[in-house]
Order: sequence, then C-alpha cells, then structure tokens
Amino acid sequence: MAKKITLTDPKTKVAYTLEYDRDSVVYAESLGFDMTRAESSYATDMVTLFRAGFHKNHPGVSKDVIYGIWDRVPDKQGLLGVLIEMFGEPLQALLVEPKDGDKGNVSWEVTE
Repeated sequence: MAKKITLTDPKTKVAYTLEYDRDSVVYAESLGFDMTRAESSYATDMVTLFRAGFHKNHPGVSKDVIYGIWDRVPDKQGLLGVLIEMFGEPLQALLVEPKDGDKGNVSWEVTE
C-alpha cells in the first residue's frame, strides 16, 4: 500500500495529503525533478519533490503556498527520505512488465 503524508498548516488549519501516482511522477519530472540528484540532497530537487507530492490531491495549490509550507517544515532531511521512498513506488510501477501470455498485451516491433 502506498504511503501518504498529511501536513496540517497551523496558520490556515488546512490539511494537505501528499502522495504520488503516475501523474505526479510525470509532473515532478516536468518540473525538472531528477531522482539521482535528489538522493544526494540537491536542494532544488528536494523542494520540487515536495511540490509534486501536492499534485495528486491538491493540484490547485499555488507554488507560493507550497514553498511557504516547505519553509516551515522541520526535519527536512527526514521528510526527504520518506518522499523519495514514496516517489519510488509509482516510478517502479511504470516499469512493471505485463504478464506473459496475456492476450491483451500490445505487440511491438522495430521497422524501417
């Protein structure tokens, strides 16, 4: 089961649920997220990964609001570790091969 993070902003009393699915993985990459840099704590990727976590459940939240929340989150390194783990689940799901012998599988071939 995929993990979720719930953040509650004490200023606004609004609760946000961060999680990732295929669309949020694509969204993160469209923002320039690079998993290889994030694992080495590249600052821009940390914030981008955090921002992409809002995409599934809160796509209308502005980046200014998200950045404001990020600025007030404690233990950013710990949070980053959980976000990377969460992000990895749908990322791996994109690469899962269909079962052999399934008559619904799409065929492909290289042509000239």
